[in-house]
Amino acid sequence: MHFISTVTIGGEIWAYYIKNKPDGTFATALATSTDGVNWTDHGIVLNTGPSGSWDDRIASFPGVAYVNGTFYLVYEGAGFNPANPGDIGLATSTDGVTFTKAGRILTHNPSGWESANISTPNLWYENGTWHLYYHGYDGTDVRVGFASGASLTSLSKSGSNPVLSTGPGGSWDAGTIGKRDIVKKGSYYYMVYEGSTDAVADSVVGYQQSQPFGWKGP
Repeated sequence: MHFISTVTIGGEIWAYYIKNKPDGTFATALATSTDGVNWTDHGIVLNTGPSGSWDDRIASFPGVAYVNGTFYLVYEGAGFNPANPGDIGLATSTDGVTFTKAGRILTHNPSGWESANISTPNLWYENGTWHLYYHGYDGTDVRVGFASGASLTSLSKSGSNPVLSTGPGGSWDAGTIGKRDIVKKGSYYYMVYEGSTDAVADSVVGYQQSQPFGWKGP
């Protein structure tokens, strides 16, 4: 399983992950486990869209949250048409298996640090507000952006984007600040993230510490 996003339902781990299909496109699949070692694969739960749609090439890199009996799955959608290089969509489900797509909820900017695409979203829900982190790619570097709102269909990007940027030239994370996860301990939020050099190699893990949603460090 690759690029997993998990929720725990009734003591069982539900892991959503990238599914590489035989035709070379990417969907989202589900596996479950009660012990984190032995898994049951449930197959594809979110598939690519029909030919010509904005997500006919990719409907994957999932981020999932379970709130008040509903599964919210955010994902990268990208198409074979170059006009759809990568944006973030939403799908919802009441059983975690049958999802209904709600369309694009966040799109890349045509210029700047996220001009090539946005992807790898993950969700944090707290006190009635959705917090969505994602990576933005400009064709050279990958950085982390942030959007929030009371509804996933009306998110606003942070004026401080990118909220976590690449390191100085020659550093271990000079090229990529990519996939990430967040936990909260006390009044602080801790982010672990993928980092790589300008050559997009030698990935290692680092972390950032912050009071709510203003990342700092290292």
